[in-house]
Amino acid sequence: MNECPGGAAERSACICAHGRLTDGLDQVFPLGGSHSGESVGALRIHAMTAPAGTNLATPAALQLIDNGTHELDPVYVAANSSILRQVSAPDCLVDIVTNSATDYFLRYYHSADVHYGPTACTTSCRGDASRSTASAYPRA
Repeated sequence: MNECPGGAAERSACICAHGRLTDGLDQVFPLGGSHSGESVGALRIHAMTAPAGTNLATPAALQLIDNGTHELDPVYVAANSSILRQVSAPDCLVDIVTNSATDYFLRYYHSADVHYGPTACTTSCRGDASRSTASAYPRA
């Protein structure tokens, strides 16, 4: 069995996976299945592929992995931004909620509990002035 070398501090800076040592964080958050039953993709935080200088504790580190089903509908914080605000998939809506400069969480909603509105921002947008696609938000 391979283990991360060194003390606890060094072990927290690495992940041992499949018998090999890899650097940094690699966390995947699945987005459910497609209409045909295959995986549509995931959100991922991966230290090795995050843009240089990105704080991994912010939504800027989230990467959208689209498995080619063309069933994901991302909404970005601003029109020319790569920072995700929401991702809609056949099974769910993931709402990316920022609490502070280094604190955010992913809120998952079942697709039956989501209301799809016009492109105009509603009060659920929490100050996001620009929407790239139709807005989606939890039913009241």
